[in-house]
Amino acid sequence: MKKKSNINFKKGISLVELIVTTGLVSVLALVVSVILVRSISAYRISNKSINMQEDAAKVMREFEFSSRAASEIVTATVSEFTYLRYFNLTSTSPTQIRFYAENGQFKMGRTEPFGTPPTITYPQGDEVVTLLIEDVITPTPAIYFNYFDGLNNQLSSPPSFSAVKMVEFTITVDDDINTLPESVTERTKVQLRNMKTNL
Repeated sequence: MKKKSNINFKKGISLVELIVTTGLVSVLALVVSVILVRSISAYRISNKSINMQEDAAKVMREFEFSSRAASEIVTATVSEFTYLRYFNLTSTSPTQIRFYAENGQFKMGRTEPFGTPPTITYPQGDEVVTLLIEDVITPTPAIYFNYFDGLNNQLSSPPSFSAVKMVEFTITVDDDINTLPESVTERTKVQLRNMKTNL
């Protein structure tokens, strides 16, 4: 007499199980995608903020290096600072340097002297302009420069050139104030060494 087989045949995956599995995989893929997109977005925002900070800091260093050697002030307003400085000891006449904002950009102009002392001029058409940084936000009120005397007292605008011993320079940078990252503000205060009265 034959014995009955004890082998159990496995059932196939049901339609319900397939739907549930597919749904779980889809949800998991969606979660991973959201996390990945947010991570990429956060990285881009962070990287953009760092780049803005570095660009603004570079402008500060340029201003500090150049303006410390100022020997004579030409213009001292809240939006423009122009001065004369010598770039080397053999120069018979100083070079004119101008820092100013224009159309969301901050620039530096450099004009070499024309003529011989004492009849030196600085033709505006000879100015060589360098773009320092873009996406500069115009402050309200539009103040980029503040001026201080030797005791660190802020001078009213326009200041007496002879009273100016320090210049504070501030810029805020942001290519879109409605999106992240937040605006970057850099500020520096420079002592005009060659104009100190105790030299």
